Amino acid sequence: MRILTLRLLSKDPKVLCDFYAQMAGLTASYERDRCTLHCAHSQLIFEPSPSALPYHFAFNIAPAHLQAALSWVQSFAEPLPDSDTGEPIVQFPAWNAEAIYFLDPQNNVVELIARKNLPWAVSEDFDPRRDLHGISEIGTVLSDISEAFQALHEKAGIMRYSGDFERFCAAGSEEGLFILVPPNRNWFPTNNPSQSAPYKLIAERNKRRFEVHFDGNELEVHPDRA
Repeated sequence: MRILTLRLLSKDPKVLCDFYAQMAGLTASYERDRCTLHCAHSQLIFEPSPSALPYHFAFNIAPAHLQAALSWVQSFAEPLPDSDTGEPIVQFPAWNAEAIYFLDPQNNVVELIARKNLPWAVSEDFDPRRDLHGISEIGTVLSDISEAFQALHEKAGIMRYSGDFERFCAAGSEEGLFILVPPNRNWFPTNNPSQSAPYKLIAERNKRRFEVHFDGNELEVHPDRA
């Protein structure tokens, strides 16, 4: 699954645009009160809302760029350490992956995940404008994980990747995942409780697009949409 467009809410999209464009050096634009980040095949859009809550989302990076990506993050934010090891690079052996986490100005838990099973073609140097390889994950907080997964599976063919249907379920593929969790489960590696934050998403699976609308309570899947 590839996440093409992800629309999130922000109390101040201009602040996020300045952070990601000026501090992090990403390709970002601000117009009509919204901020758009361009990352490979993905667009991450922050739209204004006074009631916006923090999200968890992730970007894919190549394992060969992990140390360079850590240095990049350290230039504008404090990496969040693994609560067990204290290290800024978190190991996920079950997923054959490593990750780096940081908080942005809206307290979004942002992850850079290096999945070693994906067929990466990388350059020698790391340029975040080029080497964030699309949106990798979106956290989805809702009371009935099983029901949400069934909607994704039946209407868009999404498969379970990891976890169960009680405390955590990752649905999709290594390139793009829905992270389904119940309310008030802390977003790793923070003590920040997960909260139901609405979003809209356009994704592609097997060359067919579908949309997901999450209102903070129910997840609606609309298959075969352009």
